[in-house]
Amino acid sequence: QPWLHFYIAHVANLLGQPLSPADSERMQRALKYCRNEGFGGGYGQLDHLAPTYAGFLAILELGPSAYHVIDRAGLYSLLQKLKKGGRFMMHEEGECDLRASFIAALLVKSLRLPEDVLSDVAETIIASQTHEGGISNVIGG
Repeated sequence: QPWLHFYIAHVANLLGQPLSPADSERMQRALKYCRNEGFGGGYGQLDHLAPTYAGFLAILELGPSAYHVIDRAGLYSLLQKLKKGGRFMMHEEGECDLRASFIAALLVKSLRLPEDVLSDVAETIIASQTHEGGISNVIGG
């Protein structure tokens, strides 16, 4: 659901037809139903960094009146739980990959969350560079 909210709000803004205040409020309520600490894919679903990213983008498209939907303390707590060494899991017990680190860094920097949660991330990414220049999911890949 957060992806759909982002697409709708983004396209409306691109077309110069921002959502009405009533539609924006409805979308904010719907996003809250998907929110735990971060956002899940729908109501009652577990936190996952992909829909959390989408929820963040949707809220940016909705503008300052929607910023209250983000639970900054909860999001920081989620990132702490998802941190695994210098990497992040997409969800608890989920896969670690560069997407998760990208999303975590973007959220921390954009929302001015405590940056201690990003410790060792840059070093881990550098150590994961392969001999041909790509980035692997494992150190020394």
